[in-house]
Amino acid sequence: MREIAVVVAAYLIGSVPSAYLASRFLAGADPRRVGSSSMGGMNVLRNVGVLPGVLTAVGDVAKGYVAVRLASAAGVSPLAVAAAGIAAVAGHDWMLFMGFRGGKGIATSLGAYLAMLPWAALVLAVAIGAFSLLLRDAYGGTTAGFWATAAALAWAGRLAKGDARTVFSVGAAVLATVKFAPDAALVKRLKRR
Repeated sequence: MREIAVVVAAYLIGSVPSAYLASRFLAGADPRRVGSSSMGGMNVLRNVGVLPGVLTAVGDVAKGYVAVRLASAAGVSPLAVAAAGIAAVAGHDWMLFMGFRGGKGIATSLGAYLAMLPWAALVLAVAIGAFSLLLRDAYGGTTAGFWATAAALAWAGRLAKGDARTVFSVGAAVLATVKFAPDAALVKRLKRR
C-alpha cells in the first residue's frame, strides 16, 4: 500500500504546473496559449521570457528530483523508487491540474536521474545533444538520446547483476518516444509516403 501511495504522490508532484505558475505570476501569460502551447521550459523561455523559462526548467527538474528522493526516504523497494520517477515524468507530461496537458518530460527526467544516478543525467544531456546534432532533428535526437541512455544503464545494471534504475530509464525512454517521436523528421517523412 505504501508503494502505491508513493507512486501516486510522485505523479501529483510531477503534475505541479511549473510553467503555468512561473508564466502567470511573472508575466501574466498562459503557456498553453503561446508558441507550441507546451507546458515546458523551452516554450516558456521562447515565448514568455527568460526568467519564467529558467524558473520553469528549475521547477521541472525539481519535480523529478523531489519525487525520487521522497520515494527513497519512504523506504520503499528500488523498483517502487523507479516507478515513482516514471510517475513524476508522466505527471509532468499529462498534468492532472492542467486537464492532462503538459510538457515533454526532459527536465523532469533529468531531475529523477540526478536523484537516482547523477552520472546518468550527464549521459542523457550529452546523448540528446549529440543525437540532435547528428540527426539535425531535435525531436529524433531527443528520442534517440533517451534510448541510448537506457541502453547504457541496462548495460551498467547488468554488470551490477540487475538494477531497478534501468526500469526507470526504459520507462523514461518510452514516455519520451510518445512525446517526441511523432514530431521527428523521419516519422514525418514516413507518414508522407
